[in-house]
Amino acid sequence: MDLLNRNRLVIVSPRRTPPKACGGPARRGFYTFRSFCKDGGGGEDEDEDGGGGKREGDRADKETRGDRGKATGRKAPLWLRAKFQRLLFKLGCYIQKNCGKFLVVGLLIFGAFAVGLKAANLETNVEELWVEVGGRVSRELNYTRQKIGEEAMFNPQLMIQTPKEEGANVLTTEALLQHLDSALQASRVHVYMYNRQWKLEHLCYKSGELITETGYMDQIIEYLYPCLIITPLDCFWEGAKLQSGTAYLLGKPPLRWTNFDPLEFLEELKKINYQVDSWEEMLNKAEVGHGYMDRPCLNPADPDCPATAPNKNSTKPLDVALVLNG
Repeated sequence: MDLLNRNRLVIVSPRRTPPKACGGPARRGFYTFRSFCKDGGGGEDEDEDGGGGKREGDRADKETRGDRGKATGRKAPLWLRAKFQRLLFKLGCYIQKNCGKFLVVGLLIFGAFAVGLKAANLETNVEELWVEVGGRVSRELNYTRQKIGEEAMFNPQLMIQTPKEEGANVLTTEALLQHLDSALQASRVHVYMYNRQWKLEHLCYKSGELITETGYMDQIIEYLYPCLIITPLDCFWEGAKLQSGTAYLLGKPPLRWTNFDPLEFLEELKKINYQVDSWEEMLNKAEVGHGYMDRPCLNPADPDCPATAPNKNSTKPLDVALVLNG
């Protein structure tokens, strides 16, 4: 009992010859954690019956066992492992001797992190994380918010495209065609709710609808008025594929943005004495012009690529960067 009260934590080795600690001699007895952490290690409390006469027998028994229990393998990993074990053992002994200091320092560090978490600001706005400040997308979104008001139910949906390989160029024909395919799949999603089927054109933002006194034009505007989609594809004819509206007129094939030329259509209306001066002025202010019909095709061999495209049936590779910067 006196031994237990003096050392508190006692480890009794079940082996006849306990292992050495910190380089000390291997002796039989009671080993405590404190005795291991002393300089040189190997401190212990001897059994009352453990005399010096038995040490010779223990040493002989150890020699008969040879090198049993020693680690084998490559010297470098073994040396490194032994080095780390010694360092960690010394660290454990130091912490055990100065446990109060380590507890206070740990609580201070934890409190500092807790204060930092309270003051941290978690950014969840995708625009702030991905949209370039001062870029075209940023200017378009700011302009839209200014026109419709900050409190309007306007929530832009962003699609981010990254190259397949790090550092690769995304301003290529193949990358833009992949962008087109992904955008088409995203824009063609249908949702059935409240006993009705909803499409993107039912929910997308449109920059104000025009109301005229001509039913002929109202029908075209209703079905062809485009959603606000900001994409590099606007510089190419393929950008028209993202607008899914279709208008049906007598004596004409179905009108879509892939085959609709607004100025050419107004010229046809002039021939039947329609007043289109205001429409021409509006299209010129909006810089709509010929729509997508006079823009280059990413795939000139596409049978739907209009004959008015500047690179129709061209075999020269398209300079995507030049078109986007032009």
